[in-house]
Amino acid sequence: RPHFQQNWQLFAPTPISDERILLLRARVGDGNAARVTDYVDITSPDLATTHELRFLAPKTARIGLNLVQLLTWRDPIAQRIRDRVERDGGSENPDLLLPSEETVLEEADQLVQRYLCQAAADRWGPTAQDVQARLVVNEFPPYSRRTEPNSTGDVEIRELPWMHGCGDS
Repeated sequence: RPHFQQNWQLFAPTPISDERILLLRARVGDGNAARVTDYVDITSPDLATTHELRFLAPKTARIGLNLVQLLTWRDPIAQRIRDRVERDGGSENPDLLLPSEETVLEEADQLVQRYLCQAAADRWGPTAQDVQARLVVNEFPPYSRRTEPNSTGDVEIRELPWMHGCGDS
């Protein structure tokens, strides 16, 4: 009897079908003098570093890329069931998460806050008090429609809530 769930996705994972970008903004300054910065892309520099130094890329460059994946991770088998139920007009709430998915997302939230606070401190200094992230997922058109002139994918934008306490030491 196997101890681990086995499926074909272990050997043939889903190919890349989207681009995921993490944008960051911060509340900088104290009290009435605080201002909110514009969103900045913090994923592209990490991605560029990873591509330039493919074999020796610093681990810090990969952290942000992996966090974006963690924020959108869903159990593939459970997601297929959810999709089927939604397609067949079933459940009123097909977005219920499994306990394992909830655990991963809670841990991802903590990691994301630490990562964003560090990125904000690197960019705007120690006066960055609060941070907010915007996750942009650009789904590519299906491979079979890639050459069609009007073929576009879907863009999903998800804003995370403000995370407080970055300036606390």
